[in-house]
Amino acid sequence: MRLVVLTEHRPGGTWRPLRLTAGQAVLELLAHTVPARLRPEASLASLERAVARATVLKGPRGEARDLAQTLLRSVEDDDAASRRDAGERGTT
Repeated sequence: MRLVVLTEHRPGGTWRPLRLTAGQAVLELLAHTVPARLRPEASLASLERAVARATVLKGPRGEARDLAQTLLRSVEDDDAASRRDAGERGTT
C-alpha cells in the first residue's frame, strides 16, 4: 500500500481526511517542493511518481501519536487483507 498523508495539527482535531486525486495531490505537494522554481520539470516528474498508485489523504488532525496509530492499523489491516486475498487466489 502506498500512502501519502497531508495534514496539519489542530488542537482537538478529528481525522476525517479527504481522498485527493493524483492531480490534486501534485498541486498540494508542489507548494512544499523547494526546487520547483529552479527545476520545475524534474520536480513535477518526481511528484507525479510519488503519488502514482498511492492513496493520498488530506485533512486536519489532532495529536500526531493518535494519527500514527490509526494509519499503522490501517496499513496492517490492508496488508493482512492482501495476504488473505493472495491466499484465496492461490487455492483455486
